[in-house]
Amino acid sequence: MANQRLIIAVLLLSIIPVLGFGSTVYVMGTRIIESEIDRSSRLALGQMKDQVDQLLGQTEQLSGQLAMQANVGEIMNLGSSPLLGALPQSNVLRGDLSSLVGSYPALHSAYLFHNAQNVVITSQTITDAGERQLFPDQSWLPAVREAARQHKMNFWMAPRQVPDSTGKERSVITYVKLLPLFYTEMHGALVINIDTQSIAEMVKSFPLHTSGGMLVLSDSYEPIVQAGSYSRVNAQDLNRVVETVQAADSSDRSPKLKLKDQTMFLTIEKSSKNNWTYAMLIPADQPSRHVQQLKEIVISSTILLSLLALLMSFISFNRFQKGIQRISSVLWKSGRTEPEAHTDISLAPYKDNIVRIERGISGLLEEVHEVRGQWKEHLPLLRDHYLQSALLGNGERLGRTSYGESTIGSLFGSSKLIVMAVEMDEVKEGGSFRAGDEKLFQFAVKNIVEELMKDVHPTETVLLHKHVVMILSLPDGSESTAFQAAEMVRDTVKRFLKMTVTIGVGRPVDSFEDLYVSYNDAVQALQLHWFRTGHEVVSYKKGAKLAPKTPPYPAGIEQQIMERIRTSDEGEIREELLLFGEYFQHEQVPFNLLKIYYMQLLVALLRSLQLYDELDRVFPNRNPYSEMMTLDQGSDLSDWFYRELIVPVSRYLDQWKKSRTNEIVSHAFAFIEQHYSRDLSLAMVADHFQVSTSYISQVFKEKTGETFIQYVTRFRIEKVKAMLLQTELTISQIAEEIGYSNAQQLIRVFKKLEEITPGEYRSRASAE
Repeated sequence: MANQRLIIAVLLLSIIPVLGFGSTVYVMGTRIIESEIDRSSRLALGQMKDQVDQLLGQTEQLSGQLAMQANVGEIMNLGSSPLLGALPQSNVLRGDLSSLVGSYPALHSAYLFHNAQNVVITSQTITDAGERQLFPDQSWLPAVREAARQHKMNFWMAPRQVPDSTGKERSVITYVKLLPLFYTEMHGALVINIDTQSIAEMVKSFPLHTSGGMLVLSDSYEPIVQAGSYSRVNAQDLNRVVETVQAADSSDRSPKLKLKDQTMFLTIEKSSKNNWTYAMLIPADQPSRHVQQLKEIVISSTILLSLLALLMSFISFNRFQKGIQRISSVLWKSGRTEPEAHTDISLAPYKDNIVRIERGISGLLEEVHEVRGQWKEHLPLLRDHYLQSALLGNGERLGRTSYGESTIGSLFGSSKLIVMAVEMDEVKEGGSFRAGDEKLFQFAVKNIVEELMKDVHPTETVLLHKHVVMILSLPDGSESTAFQAAEMVRDTVKRFLKMTVTIGVGRPVDSFEDLYVSYNDAVQALQLHWFRTGHEVVSYKKGAKLAPKTPPYPAGIEQQIMERIRTSDEGEIREELLLFGEYFQHEQVPFNLLKIYYMQLLVALLRSLQLYDELDRVFPNRNPYSEMMTLDQGSDLSDWFYRELIVPVSRYLDQWKKSRTNEIVSHAFAFIEQHYSRDLSLAMVADHFQVSTSYISQVFKEKTGETFIQYVTRFRIEKVKAMLLQTELTISQIAEEIGYSNAQQLIRVFKKLEEITPGEYRSRASAE
């Protein structure tokens, strides 16, 4: 009985530490998860803030570059005439605006406003700024005029609603740069609209895969972007968020905020660039959800211990011992079940109780096995989260944990580490992948990398942002080995997926905590290599052999080529193009960079054609950009450029000039016939046709063999001869009709050409 009481006391007393330990672990677990939510939220907010600041800075740079273009300056210097719609520079600017918006997915639209003519040039049209039907976006105009009054150079408007032709509105952030630069009097403005949806799409996920929400507030606390599950916060909740943001400090730990439907954690981050506020909302019940299983285990253990203590009140120590032995044999599946004949008859009254205990413990073990299975199932996700955190700069903190230390050793040992970032190149027509298939493509590349590197180098892969990140463990830390691995991945992806990638390679690092340094190098290599044509491996180094120094672009040779094209001299064009190629051959420019330079020459060539607005006639059903991208050798590039571009353009311009010359001569003849009686001059005709006097003079000389004055004089004398024969007008009257100041001038000019006077000409004609 003493033993029985002792066991009962021990069982009852054991409930106290179980409850105490379980409660402590539950509270600590909840706080740890709350801390992780706060840390992850701040990390996500910081990354988003940096991305938005980068987007805004890039927009300001683009507007500055566009404002300094020659055609923009020419348009801004115009007054109320000539009309912008009649100028070729306006069509060129429309193309520039279209290219700008098309090249940056975050941009919604871009306009150029001309103040003197009250005209707006967009990528689609040229229209009056007050024409609401063709140009419904009017809300920025008052702000521009007010900014000009205050003599501002530029400003942001956020948020702003832009209506389309159907009346639907879209939220945008607008950047306005007043022109000209450093103006004293505003001539116009460049307006660039950023789609707020592109900022909302930067939020890929929320901490611990929760259904959170994201808010971006302006400096006046107006909502600019609302993303996530709470993308449309009601007015009452929004006011509570704004009040909390105004009162809170961004360095404080995430406070709890009670909204209409539920309580939320609110994490705040402010931008020093524009004073915008970034706020993340995470449901406050998320920490308790993640430790709910621990809570259930503590409660189950307490109930089980209570039942055991209660059971001991009815059975003796001896019987309890035999029951425990029987339960143990069942749990450990010893298979040595005692026959019924050996069962103590005294256990019969307690048999049902022991069976129930057996079933309860068996169920508890099954639950433990199930939890272990779930743990193993989530190990890959935990591993990815661990690697992502290390790449983003949290490797030192993770390495201090027991899981981090064991994982570092199991993944990489003591080798040097190199990070590579694999980025999908631009999608081309007819390829295996289309726009929007980025996630599918990244998953396929990840599988290819894992299979390729499985027996070559210890490698870990993880998807981070828009990159497939490879972490290579190299015993010698050789960069050449890393580049060989990158080249193998690049070629294999193209062979199997029919799609090209560009791979950025970071520097070797000695420790897992420095992994983010190599990752940043790899990403920066991709960003700095903005002129890439794709399907290449780029290094983090600048000026090294792996990333050779870029020679300057031969702008002088390009100008000579353009001049020869205008004169349509194919022989001289060929010579200048050979000089263009020999320059790069002397500089030992790699083919990928050579293709970029030829692409720049192609842009200059097409830009000159845009002045005539005849691209479709020169290249019917062709895309020169796509054709150039298929070439694989420098010699092919030069020959193709001359044969497929220079020759058609030169011949077209030659035909165009001849046609234009004939057209001008024909119209000039008609103009002279209509106005011969006036004081005609070469400048008057040139102004009428908007060409130079030298051009008109040259055209007349080529077509008639005479100068302009000689042709007009001969035309007038022919009119005089007709009037002498067909009318009875006097010489003075005829001189006045023809445009001569007096009869003596007419007689002098007539005698010089016909070698007789007008009177003698009339007399001879009458005599005949």
